Amino acid sequence: MCKIEAFPIIEELPFRGLSVELFANIHNEPFSFFLDSSEGKFPKLGRFSFMGYSPFIILKSVANNIIVTEDTKERLLKGNPFHLLKEILYT
Repeated sequence: MCKIEAFPIIEELPFRGLSVELFANIHNEPFSFFLDSSEGKFPKLGRFSFMGYSPFIILKSVANNIIVTEDTKERLLKGNPFHLLKEILYT
């Protein structure tokens, strides 16, 4: 198996408030998401929260049917969506 070098597409924001307050600024944007870190039962896991909007590609799948949307163009593919995601992110 070959080793693939990948770099995260993230930007750390210096923010000293509640992450939910920051998300309030983008929640109406297209395809906004908020992956809130856990601060309750597992405080060591609660270090980072992730949020974003307006993705460069959208994958929707049911079973092995995948709809890929890029720049308002849709295409239908068949296969494992995780294999397709890996191909997209590492090429």
